[in-house]
Amino acid sequence: MLMGILYISVNILCIIIPRASSAEISRRAATMSTINLIPLLCGPRLMLMSQLLGISLRAHFEFHTWVATTAVAQALIHVVISVTSKQPVKLPGIIGGSSLGFLFLFSLHLFRRLAYEWFLLSHLLVAVTALVAIWLHLESKKLFAKTIVLIGVSLWTAATSLHFLYFLFRNFAFGRTLATAKVANVSTAVKVAIDVPRPWDVKAGQYIFLSIPAAGLLSSLHGHPFMIVWWQRDINGLTVFLLVKPRSGFTARLAGLQNRKRLAFIDGPYGLEYDFGEYKTVLMFATGIGIAGHLLYIRDLLTGYNDCTVNTRRVILIWQIDNEENLDWVKQWMDDLLVMDTGYILDITLCIPIRSAQNKAQKEDVPYGTHNRLRDHEGPIDITDIVKANSKPGNGKMVVSMCSNNAMADKVRREVQQHMDPGVRLVELDYEPSLRQKSEPEMDFSCRGMP
Repeated sequence: MLMGILYISVNILCIIIPRASSAEISRRAATMSTINLIPLLCGPRLMLMSQLLGISLRAHFEFHTWVATTAVAQALIHVVISVTSKQPVKLPGIIGGSSLGFLFLFSLHLFRRLAYEWFLLSHLLVAVTALVAIWLHLESKKLFAKTIVLIGVSLWTAATSLHFLYFLFRNFAFGRTLATAKVANVSTAVKVAIDVPRPWDVKAGQYIFLSIPAAGLLSSLHGHPFMIVWWQRDINGLTVFLLVKPRSGFTARLAGLQNRKRLAFIDGPYGLEYDFGEYKTVLMFATGIGIAGHLLYIRDLLTGYNDCTVNTRRVILIWQIDNEENLDWVKQWMDDLLVMDTGYILDITLCIPIRSAQNKAQKEDVPYGTHNRLRDHEGPIDITDIVKANSKPGNGKMVVSMCSNNAMADKVRREVQQHMDPGVRLVELDYEPSLRQKSEPEMDFSCRGMP
């Protein structure tokens, strides 16, 4: 937030200093708007640029939002001054300004969630329209502004070409078939197993964009992002697993493709891995499908503990679920983690806010697992006590990671800030579960700061 305000302040100073006429301010605003378009032209995948720059997806989305908002505001200043001063209005200028306004309007959360798949396609098409219109709007004598546009187009072309080559490399391997996806419905979620043609070293925190032609035309034109929840290797190669909560659009169609292998295309992997192995205690909070963001981190920590390559001595997972059916999503993987936990450093608490009387009678005296590693907690969790108990002096360095809805994330963030010291770190994973209902359209993958 502070960096965004500073960025806007610098842009304002560039427009109003030195003092000038309204016509000159209009010209400056148009020039600054054009300059701000350059960092926005990062190709069809912001994630690829984030990967190359070594920054988190969350930070890149926030930067993209602030710069885009600034560019649109400056274009609006240029349009308002031009109209009020009764300057000649040219068609390319109208198209360019309208395109920027359309991009801003339909990037707002309200419009984006109503038609997310169309937003993905229209965002690119309208951006190209805006660039062409701006180029035609510029007069031949404005060489500086035209140079700026050319730099932006060159950047976009280079990023798009790099992304296309990366896509080809990941999907086409000599002597191997294309990627195939097998869908299986598991309770209220969908598990997708993807056999990839070109294996890679899977890291925690990675995600891929998946497109399956059998799911419809729009799915073939662009991919949908999902976290990699698990992976396995055998003589046939690498298989990565995704966990999807069906809602509408692509995810709803995906649930209807079960029990058959389907042709698929993948784009990725993307995502930066956090090094949790340097901390003695790792405290994880998840809600619902947010467990998808934590499983590979737990797997890597247990592997590192068994190999004596990490400092971690306690891994604590607090998972709030809607009902016991949610356990079916990850039961097999949870069993694998408990088998890997030879040092008994893993502690899992399942929190069920509301349980039916029938299930309560059946489960209240039945413990999960052995050695008290998997506990059932009924009712809301006391985040204050959990954070306080694990952040005591002498416990060593601790990292708190969140892959939860806003309600839990706000509580965890507040408690960690109150107990913050040099030995405590807070990490918000890119994946953010939603509180929306099944009938509401939404993105398959989202994070705070996403435009």
